[in-house]
Amino acid sequence: MRKLAVLLFLVITYQNTYAQNSNKKERLYKAYQAEKNDSLRFWNHYDYIEALYGENLLDSAANELEILKKEASQFTSPEIQYWTLHLDGYAQNIKGKYLESIIAYEKMQKLLALGVLKESTEKSFGSDLITLGLDYSKIYDLENAVKSYQEAIRILQSNKDSTNLLLVYINMGYVYIKSSDWETARSIFASGKKYLTNYSDSIYSTILYSSISLVASKLGSQKEAEENLLQAERIYPKVNNATLSAFLDLSRGENFLTKRNYTKSIESFSKAVKSSLKWGDSAAIAEAYESLGRAHWKAGNKDMALENIQISLAMAYRNGLIDGQKMVLKTLFDYYKSYGNIAAAVVTADSLITVTERLTTIQNNNRLLIANALFETEENAKKISSLQQENELSKLQIRQKNTINYILAGTAISILVIALLSYRNYNQKKLLHKQRIQELETEKQLIATEAVLKGQEEERSRLAKDLHDGLGGMLSGIKHSFRHMKDNLVMTSENMKGFERGLDMLDSSITELRRVAHSMMPETLLKSGLDAALKDFCISINGSGAIKVSYQSYGLENLKIDPTTSITLYRIVQELLNNSIKHAEAKQAVVQISHETGKLLLTVEDDGKGFDKKNLEEPNGIGWQNILNRLAYLKGKLDVQTEPGKGTAVNIEVEDFKVS
Repeated sequence: MRKLAVLLFLVITYQNTYAQNSNKKERLYKAYQAEKNDSLRFWNHYDYIEALYGENLLDSAANELEILKKEASQFTSPEIQYWTLHLDGYAQNIKGKYLESIIAYEKMQKLLALGVLKESTEKSFGSDLITLGLDYSKIYDLENAVKSYQEAIRILQSNKDSTNLLLVYINMGYVYIKSSDWETARSIFASGKKYLTNYSDSIYSTILYSSISLVASKLGSQKEAEENLLQAERIYPKVNNATLSAFLDLSRGENFLTKRNYTKSIESFSKAVKSSLKWGDSAAIAEAYESLGRAHWKAGNKDMALENIQISLAMAYRNGLIDGQKMVLKTLFDYYKSYGNIAAAVVTADSLITVTERLTTIQNNNRLLIANALFETEENAKKISSLQQENELSKLQIRQKNTINYILAGTAISILVIALLSYRNYNQKKLLHKQRIQELETEKQLIATEAVLKGQEEERSRLAKDLHDGLGGMLSGIKHSFRHMKDNLVMTSENMKGFERGLDMLDSSITELRRVAHSMMPETLLKSGLDAALKDFCISINGSGAIKVSYQSYGLENLKIDPTTSITLYRIVQELLNNSIKHAEAKQAVVQISHETGKLLLTVEDDGKGFDKKNLEEPNGIGWQNILNRLAYLKGKLDVQTEPGKGTAVNIEVEDFKVS
């Protein structure tokens, strides 16, 4: 979320490139209405819609764009398809439909890759890539945001477009700031500084100098931070507005915070809160409150720190700022940990895990949606190219046929037979090519799913280690200190009972902490394998009293299953039993896993209240979606047997699984 406000601001700045005057709009409308030639009529209509966007007549522009898209569908021209997508991508972006905007711009790239467009068209794509990078940032896909900016730099450098190059480097720097990669961000901003001139936009210049100041503060380079902040403050009066006020106050606050001038830091961040509220951008407001909370925390103002951090978190949740939720939860976790509030730290860590998994699921779903849309586009683009080739071939065949008919009718029949055989062969190759593309697309989706699952498990493992080694060690140390104090203190019997009760509560906290850490990444799974881990898991659930679980395994004694497969199956069982407890309200459950003739068979059955299987056709829960994603990665088969009031049985079959 950090400095997301700037990204929003730069989108608005970029939109001004469509500025037109009213007279030109009316002239274009008349030309569009009067034109009889279909192709020229299309381009006049296109120019008229651009003029509508330039005057911020968004509703009228959107209505006309829908008409234009229908008109474009009547043409096979790649240029018409390309520029229609260009307008659609821009329109979706300003409506905040970033996924649809991404799909439009990616479709444009597919058409460019075919090599059927004009050279000037490719040169114009640099500015579109800026918006594409911003779109990817909005859906939390920072990797593709950077790729878009890098491609934009290549095109803009060849065009010697210094203004947009400065904008690209600023936006790319903020991608690395969001990842807390301060060194790379400083390097990116330094590259952008080369494109600053006396004629550079004052807004861009203010943002760049402030950005360098902020990064330098984070890296402890105070001299560099102060020099660049002074440069930003020198330019700022030329463009005084609430957006830049918030941005500059945040940079000042970070500068003072690094110098441990907490009074000035709190003052600057308080101003940032006021400016952000005046501006009205939810991401900027949440960031300002989080920064103010950190300043109070460092200053030792415990209650004020917590109040501002919680306001920031509430703002992030209320406005669906998922990456903002993750950032504030990390700050809140560190805050509780620093004050020894172990119970609150554990709850915060659990919330952080939930948000991280939700973010990963959203990213995965977005990637699949984009991939599917682009796959269809690639096929359509190839069809357009194929139709054009077939059209030229058809004309040639007609000329040949007319010529040959004057010479010999028999030759015409031979050519017709050859043409039919060629067409049949072409269709067969086309079908094989389509099947191959589908196979490659499925393979790409499996690779993406594997990467997501590994990322989730690595994050779980890291958090489990932090909880066990960090907070666990801290609690054990406190417990040891209290027991030592007990032996050296003289207390009344009533005080002694209270002291013992406190030690018991501390023991319970340590036990709960270890349970959470073990749940995130059980040691038994890594050391002893899937069979032992599932057995321990069922025993632990039985011990909790939530449900009675019976575990059975067959043929797994000497079977060493690949760790990734083991972890995936373990998570599926975890999720299914969790559903039995939370949703099915079951009293008893059975977990059975067996190995038969190269197959792994897994069954999880409960005596809960069951449900209508039709509900699975449109699943809403993240948990069930995670089960389906993991099963897709294993290429497994799923069978669910359930009816309302008759319990649920989930049967899973996995073939060709990996062994270690």
